Amino acid sequence: MAKSETYTKIHKQLEDFLSTYDPPIQPVAVMTTICSLIKTNFPSFVFVGFYISRKVAGRDLLEIGPYQGTILACARIEYQNGVCGAAATAKTTQIVNDVCTFDNYIACDQETKSEIVVPLIRDNQVVAVLDIDSDQKDYFTEEDQVYLEKLLEFL
Repeated sequence: MAKSETYTKIHKQLEDFLSTYDPPIQPVAVMTTICSLIKTNFPSFVFVGFYISRKVAGRDLLEIGPYQGTILACARIEYQNGVCGAAATAKTTQIVNDVCTFDNYIACDQETKSEIVVPLIRDNQVVAVLDIDSDQKDYFTEEDQVYLEKLLEFL
C-alpha cells in the first residue's frame, strides 16, 4: 500500500473513532490513538510519540507524552536540542533524512536512521510535537509532512 493510502486510512479510522464520542475525548487520548494508528500501520517506524510543551524553572521544555516504540524515550528535551527542539523553536516541521548528519542530534537508540517532527501549534504557541523515527534513511518526504500535519488537526 502506498504511503498516501495508508495515511488516508489512518485519517479515516481516527475520524470514525473520534466521531463516536460526545463530548469529545481528552487530547491525551487523541494523541495516544494517533500514536497507535501510525505505529501499527508503518512497520519501519521504531518510535512514534508526542512531546508536550512545558515550562520548568523558567525554561521551555518538551516532556514525553503518549508514545509507542521499541526504545525508551528521552523524558525531557530543551527547545534548542535535537530535532524535536528544532521543530519547537522554529515552529515548523523538521525532516532529517540521516540523523547522523544532524548537528545536536539526541541519540536514544541505534535503530533510528531518519526522523520527522511535526509541531502542534495553537495561538502561535507550541503545544506539543509529534516525533516519528524510522529505521530507514531518507524515509520521510513532504508527503509525510502534509498527511501528519492533517492528522494533528484532530487535536
